[in-house]
Amino acid sequence: MRTVWIKHFLPIWLLTLVMYVRCQQPQQKLSYTISEELELGAFVGNVKSDANLHERYTAEELNKVKFRFLSTPDLDFTLAEDSGFIWTAERIDRDQVCPKATQCMFNLDIVALIPENMRFLEIIKISLEVLDLNDNSPQFPEPKIAHRVSESAMPGTGFVIPTAIDPDSEEYGIQGWELWPADSKFDLHMRNKVDGSVELRLVLKEMLDREEESYYDMKVIAYDGGQPPKTGSMDIHVEVCLYISLQQTLSFHEDKS
Repeated sequence: MRTVWIKHFLPIWLLTLVMYVRCQQPQQKLSYTISEELELGAFVGNVKSDANLHERYTAEELNKVKFRFLSTPDLDFTLAEDSGFIWTAERIDRDQVCPKATQCMFNLDIVALIPENMRFLEIIKISLEVLDLNDNSPQFPEPKIAHRVSESAMPGTGFVIPTAIDPDSEEYGIQGWELWPADSKFDLHMRNKVDGSVELRLVLKEMLDREEESYYDMKVIAYDGGQPPKTGSMDIHVEVCLYISLQQTLSFHEDKS
């Protein structure tokens, strides 16, 4: 009978009690920091020890205390109800749970109580930060693109090229771009857009001469914020198209006649 009562009525009693004591009792606050991609079962913290419960309760009380989550955490953790140890119950990918966020924070609420005499001790509030790792490289949507430019194009003429993406946080996101070789007749221009994204344009620096060079092969490289940085690249093939002026066309027809 006691087992049935605990199974069915303890959660209701616990919720009611917690709502009451939240305004009546001080709440302990802890902060934990873990890195993303930890193995399942990685140690996070010891609530019983870190909250210094031994300073407020007797050894006999602490031997009987149990720890429970007040609500299901947003991330999956295992809480040992007797010891207060917390472990990861899944591999956490920060880039999925906090995409592009500068900080990745989660709150855990844990109640310490003695079920034997239905005695509530306190609530322990945990602020958990998940640190980013530089586990991604910049990636372009295509490994290679091709474009055609008329040999009559004026310097300053340009066209938009695809940009790379890096799902890591701002710290390890893309920090710079480079066009290789740097001594080509093209330059790489970058513009920050209102939505926070970047627009890249390949811009002509000087006039082209198809007889001198009929095509140009270049590479755009993106660098992230790692030490050393990770990179991603995209090949660009630019074909110089023949320009036929009106005068050349008339001359062609006169020669034919």
